Amino acid sequence: GLVLNLFLPGKTQFIMAEMGTMFITSIILILAVLLLFWRTIRSLMWEKRISDNTNTFLNNITHEFKTPLTNIALAGNMIMRESQNGNSDKIRQYSQIILDENSKLNQQVDMVLNLTVLEDGNIPLVLNNVDIHSILSKSINCFQMPFEAINAITEIKLNAQNHHIIGDANLLENAFCNLIDNAIKYRNDSFRLNITTYNEAEDLIIEFKDNGIGIDKKYQNMVFDKFFRVPTGNLHSVKGFGIGLAYLKQIITQHHGKITLESELNAGTTFIIKLPLAKH
Repeated sequence: GLVLNLFLPGKTQFIMAEMGTMFITSIILILAVLLLFWRTIRSLMWEKRISDNTNTFLNNITHEFKTPLTNIALAGNMIMRESQNGNSDKIRQYSQIILDENSKLNQQVDMVLNLTVLEDGNIPLVLNNVDIHSILSKSINCFQMPFEAINAITEIKLNAQNHHIIGDANLLENAFCNLIDNAIKYRNDSFRLNITTYNEAEDLIIEFKDNGIGIDKKYQNMVFDKFFRVPTGNLHSVKGFGIGLAYLKQIITQHHGKITLESELNAGTTFIIKLPLAKH
């Protein structure tokens, strides 16, 4: 008989030459589709988060504006009633209520407007050589009455030898007041606030440490996002729009600084601000 043996040494190379391009192209297309699908899902999740935060913001701002407006209307009606009786003391009292509530409305509107302007980068900073220790003292003095009302314990350690920076004194004071106000809002039964300054290389470090309810780790990366508010469970007395810390971060960023936080749930929060020192 006759045996015929056929050897194809290039079989694998032949198959790859015939199908390799199609196979590789298919893999690339599948990966591209998966990437686009992942980006689409991520975008949808981001849009949903923005929508939820916006709805929360609108609910909060409606509530915040409705209360002062209601008080102003009631005070106005009482003034009209008391003016007929000629009771000047009551009229002065109700007039002061109107002024106070009007001031609250202006502060809320200014915060919203300033945040938008800061994000656009259009706000003209009034830059001067400012003393941070002096600004901190002013910020603390603004809260003397709230501190007394809640029997607060405050410890101020202004240890920085060099505490002058180039910045806008008014905006920085607003930022510090915002942090102190947040510490009061999210306090426990006994309130303690430690404010410390010190120098680190060419920077000034400012620490605000409280013993409040703290921030859960899963929310710590989101607290500086606009409109975001940390869920507080049954604590419904805390008011706000969720823009205070976003506003604060924008101010620090405008001054070429950084702000970070360290927090533990039910153990308190420490905000750390780093600002570049003024050049001599």
